[in-house]
Amino acid sequence: MLESEIGKRQCVVMDRKNVFMKKFFCLIVISAFWLNGPTPTFSQQVIENVPLQSIRTTYKRGKEAFEKGDYDKAISYFEKALERIQQKSVMDNDFFAAVFCALSSAYYEKGVFPYYHFRDLQYFAKSTEFATQCLRFKPDATEAYENLGKVYLKLEEYDKADYYYSLAEKLTAPGSRGAAYLARQRKKIQGVKKLKESKGLKKVIPGDESPYKDFPVLENPPVPALPTKTSTAQ
Repeated sequence: MLESEIGKRQCVVMDRKNVFMKKFFCLIVISAFWLNGPTPTFSQQVIENVPLQSIRTTYKRGKEAFEKGDYDKAISYFEKALERIQQKSVMDNDFFAAVFCALSSAYYEKGVFPYYHFRDLQYFAKSTEFATQCLRFKPDATEAYENLGKVYLKLEEYDKADYYYSLAEKLTAPGSRGAAYLARQRKKIQGVKKLKESKGLKKVIPGDESPYKDFPVLENPPVPALPTKTSTAQ
């Protein structure tokens, strides 16, 4: 009887040892994988848990900052939204295009002062870059063509400005407010060109015969295929 009781207790002890050894072995395997494998960064861990609605809220806050003229804050929100949708692999071309176009507009506005006062082209370069990215996702994005036209108009590259304004105009519903604005811009461009030609004026920056030599983005402007005109007002 005593021997039987001792035998049972020994079996229980052995079972507990086996369970402990199995758990210990699993812990070693998991620890080795965790130490040697790629460890996700804090930002990746956060992004994976961010719902799409939160990303759209970030974009909306950027639009609000843009409307208030706080372009630095707007760019920060837009870039954060772009980073999040890229890391979440969101397949929404219209939303991608909207964020790229918003960045193009913000960088254009941010770049006006530096260009006029310091001939700093970096923000205009960013604006054209994001406008081009926008058109890759949405070839009929009127605002992207308009942003390209605005940049070249500021740089007094009138032929390029008129070209992009013409693309935007073809995509805008006739008789709409947007169409009237684009027509005025193109008319203004033609008037300035004629005035400068009649006076023999040329765009010259003192001490630099070619201010665009370090700005290849604008020397070779993107020429996306022109999509079919839409009937919806932009």
